[in-house]
Amino acid sequence: MHRYRNFNRLLKEEFGERVHRVVIKGGFTCPNRDGSLARGGCTFCNEEGHRPTTLLGERGWPEVESQLRRRMKHVVERFSTRAFIAYFQDYSATYAAPERLRPMFERALAVDGVVGLIVATRSDCLGPEILDLLSELNERTYLWVEIGLQSASDDTLARVRRYHTVQNVADAALALKARGIRVGVHVMLGLPGEGPLDYQRTARFVGEIGFDGIKIHNTYVLKSTVLARQFYEGLYRPQSLTEYVNDCVDFLERIPPEMVVQRLTAQGPKPLMVAPQWCINKHVVLAAIDAELARRDSWQGKRWRSTARLELAAV
Repeated sequence: MHRYRNFNRLLKEEFGERVHRVVIKGGFTCPNRDGSLARGGCTFCNEEGHRPTTLLGERGWPEVESQLRRRMKHVVERFSTRAFIAYFQDYSATYAAPERLRPMFERALAVDGVVGLIVATRSDCLGPEILDLLSELNERTYLWVEIGLQSASDDTLARVRRYHTVQNVADAALALKARGIRVGVHVMLGLPGEGPLDYQRTARFVGEIGFDGIKIHNTYVLKSTVLARQFYEGLYRPQSLTEYVNDCVDFLERIPPEMVVQRLTAQGPKPLMVAPQWCINKHVVLAAIDAELARRDSWQGKRWRSTARLELAAV
């Protein structure tokens, strides 16, 4: 029995074979890091934490094609995979002019074996010209746009220095959905000041907006971040594995069954990790989530009730 809708299974259904996501860096930044909104980024963000592990420590960044071919070669040798999705994950991958983004995305799609794109970004980096570019790409390739929400509490977003609101995310998601683009959302459990009721509010929000996919993960502490300082000063305590598993399963129960689950755990690069140590082994975390779902005889969407599915606004 599949107790949640797994992204890897969906990709295999879509393409008839295993599809591997390859993380690449486009050299982007964020408006709350470069001074447009603020400097320093979110309280949990370390600049190195966005680098693909295979590139940590290098000066500069290889071209998109070089990054893709290097990572693809490694995956082929390990898994014999032939189909890949280029995943622009670092910072805000639409925080640039369309004339810079277009050739970057085009070069990725031109690499043999690449069957689609995932573009991770912020809700305030999706202006009309960017939306038009994404719409064009969506017409001819398999495309997901992933928006960082983290929490459906404006108080929490301010506390962790996101410098956007929940409404900003709703507006951006609806604008993408109005163009027929698959939209994923990124949420974090265990953020400072949050608890089970906050997670339930976030689950209800993502369900009512109608996101197509979701990444749920634990909050971890990286070196050289505001969150690390709070941790060392005793002002922040990460969730235990048991707490995270219970909260994650509660969350899964409250989102629509058709929403694709793209991630359920995460960890930073080992050289940067401060806490918690349990998240370093993702297989242990995933097994614990599966075990808790089985113990409850539960599944994704068990407690979901669509009370106010938002209508898509004409954009």
